[in-house]
Amino acid sequence: NTKTPNNTAGTGFAIWGNPDDENTTEVDEETPVGDYIKVDYIRILNDTGPDTNNDLVITGQNFGSGEGVSATSVPVSTGNFAQTGENLRLKIDADLDSGAFTSSFSTDSGLTWTSLVTDGAGLTEIANIMFGAKTGSDDAWGNTETSSTQGTAGDFVRVESITLTDVSDTNNPSELVNIGFEDENGTNIKNSLNSGTATGAWNFGGPQAHNGTLNIGHTQYFKWTNSGNLVSVFRKFVLDSALTSGQVSLVVDIKDYDLSRSWDNADSYNVNSGSGKGVQFALLNSTQTGPVINLFTESAVDFPDSDGDGIPDHVDDEPNSGDVFEGYYMRYDFSDDSGTALTDAVNLGVPPSAFTSGGPQTSNGNLNIGYTENWKWSGVDTGNAAVFRTNILPKNNEGNAQLTSGVVVYEMVIDSYDLSKSWDPNSESEAEKGIRMIIKNGDAGGNPNNPPTAPRQGTAIQLYTTGDGDVQVQAQPWYGTDGVVKSEDTVSYVLGESDMADDQGLTFQVVINLDTGAFYSRFSQDGGANWNDLIQYGSGFTTISSIQIASKRAGTDAWGSVSIEGGSTGDFVKIDSIHIRDADSLAEPTPQMPPDSDGDGAFDYEDAFPADPNESVDADEDGVGANSDPDDSDPNNPNSQAPAEAPALTITTDGSNVTVSWEGGDGFNLQSSGDLSTWSDTSVTTSPHTEALEGGKFFKLTNE
Repeated sequence: NTKTPNNTAGTGFAIWGNPDDENTTEVDEETPVGDYIKVDYIRILNDTGPDTNNDLVITGQNFGSGEGVSATSVPVSTGNFAQTGENLRLKIDADLDSGAFTSSFSTDSGLTWTSLVTDGAGLTEIANIMFGAKTGSDDAWGNTETSSTQGTAGDFVRVESITLTDVSDTNNPSELVNIGFEDENGTNIKNSLNSGTATGAWNFGGPQAHNGTLNIGHTQYFKWTNSGNLVSVFRKFVLDSALTSGQVSLVVDIKDYDLSRSWDNADSYNVNSGSGKGVQFALLNSTQTGPVINLFTESAVDFPDSDGDGIPDHVDDEPNSGDVFEGYYMRYDFSDDSGTALTDAVNLGVPPSAFTSGGPQTSNGNLNIGYTENWKWSGVDTGNAAVFRTNILPKNNEGNAQLTSGVVVYEMVIDSYDLSKSWDPNSESEAEKGIRMIIKNGDAGGNPNNPPTAPRQGTAIQLYTTGDGDVQVQAQPWYGTDGVVKSEDTVSYVLGESDMADDQGLTFQVVINLDTGAFYSRFSQDGGANWNDLIQYGSGFTTISSIQIASKRAGTDAWGSVSIEGGSTGDFVKIDSIHIRDADSLAEPTPQMPPDSDGDGAFDYEDAFPADPNESVDADEDGVGANSDPDDSDPNNPNSQAPAEAPALTITTDGSNVTVSWEGGDGFNLQSSGDLSTWSDTSVTTSPHTEALEGGKFFKLTNE
């Protein structure tokens, strides 16, 4: 748009120059240059530079809640808006004689250092080196593609070495721990070589070595995604003998990192990394307290939330529906503030319900059961060996359960657990310590030996110790003897976890067809990529009224003790989420009724005669159905039951006689042979039998 003002005489517009003579248009005239503007181009540009709302913050501070160790927290914003980099080093220097410690970092491979903590005090012991991977709320290190596709990366950190050096003699430093990750590609951290003089071992595996680095997160190759769960996961190199004197220096050499969340740039809901994603490294004493350095992302902008329900669009199943989750009848994600009681935890199901009793509390996106690092629940060790917490779904106006149709899923996701009783060096976990989830057709409980006064039946899945150094997943009927909600008996799956601890996560599911009553249960160890069958022949489940979660232990066992301080753990289970929702027909196949081949009303799995429509019960297991058996409690009526195995014979001689004796053996006859080919019946059926010793002879008992 051009703009020209009036001339000073007020006779018209000002001119930009002398116009051409209109009477000589055929002549190319030269005129003086007037006023002008030349436009070279018009563009709309997209700024592809790093978003200055993002940064990487390196913080030195104190870790844990043990007494005696202190430090002023010092965060340093690096101005690394791209949130990528290389050649980063983190350092903690400690004087164990005085307890003083400092921390610093370098972005140029150690040429120059930036100070963090300068006033650390109280560190007189080093029991382990710790590193952790963290993820901020509603953030992630990658997606399905970056976790499964080789050559495709998400967010990651690659560590070149972890070195703990004794620098008491500055002229002759000694490497106590030197883990350079020069192992073969794919070597688990638990098997990585330490060339230092101090011995020790990593408490868990997980991350792997690749081309001289330890890979954390969604690297191109040898990824460590922790089954998609890098929310708050720790690894410790535990020293066989704690260090209690001298001056030491921990240096962590990070080769490169990318925490920018560029992996979702093509997604519909493309967001940058939120605050709190990254890694941390620490030197800890025996109370799990000490100096730590955090390398975390920071964002000045909240994730977009179109419907204002508190759930960002990129993780919201219903980003435009407010706080209504279509198809969710219960939705506990435990994203509440840490320390929120179970009774106050947010349930985004419709209509909402609440647990009737408290005890467990939330922490970092999980519900804590037992002696977790913080927000412990010692109620697992008080009162009854089994401690139940109940959530009754809302009723309709007539006071009846509302959830009576459709195919639904009851799902509990376990973030991590440790049931090893490693906190007590003098005993081991007994059988049946763990956590259980239950879903029922009513609200009642009661004694299984008494008839029900109200609906109380259902099914359960539990994570339990075996009593012999392992853990197992079990599924079982709940009041199955009531004959309402029925299935096969308890199904067990031993996990083979020799350390009885895991942070890879477990997913438990009960899938119920309320229209037919059919249901099945299953569990996954990899976030649902693969499933292990549990109960497969369920029937009679046509109403969902309540759920329960319950801790369990043997009466003489325990999850922990009062001596376990903050920052330290006993036995625990962390629950990531509890949902009841509509099933996805592709992900969760619709349950089918168990087969009844002979059509007699008894399903094959419970029918002693699945091909005989006239018989289904054989209580005495004599092969004769109850309808034809004169006494179905007596296995010898109508047919005498021959023993399945003959008793052992004892043969003795006294020089002139041989005596053959045995115990039991009703229905057996004693036979003899001189050549093991031809046998003669002795007509003897009772022990002992004595006859004259006449040459070689063989004896046997038979019911043939």
